[in-house]
Amino acid sequence: MSNKNISVKVKVSVLISALRKALAEREERYANNDKKEADYKKAHEKWKSDFEKAVVASVKNGKAKPVNVTIVGYHRNTVPDTHEVVELTVSFPKALLAQQPESPETYREWEYKNDKEALENAIRVLEMSDQEVVSTSTYHSVVKYL
Repeated sequence: MSNKNISVKVKVSVLISALRKALAEREERYANNDKKEADYKKAHEKWKSDFEKAVVASVKNGKAKPVNVTIVGYHRNTVPDTHEVVELTVSFPKALLAQQPESPETYREWEYKNDKEALENAIRVLEMSDQEVVSTSTYHSVVKYL
């Protein structure tokens, strides 16, 4: 089997449009980070609350059994002196463990800034070009953003 090089000519205007679209998608993705994180926190708090209620109810009705109890004592000043911290290990039916909400894949600020800068620079350079098509090496350097 022989290896053949493929020569593809991409118009500068088409590549600039694709890069602008990629930049807009990244800006939207980054702008939605806070909403995704807030939605996840809300869903996780609901899951945690429902889970705690289900475990307490299971202990009360005998479906869950305490396995181990440990008095922790010192707990980094997160509880008043009039309280003790106790860890309770409970064995309960797997059916009680509902699916936890998945943590969203967030677009980190540094990643967004790097991508944005690279895309803006590529667009700026391509807009200054007087050629109709881009070279293969130019295309390869920006294709990862598309």
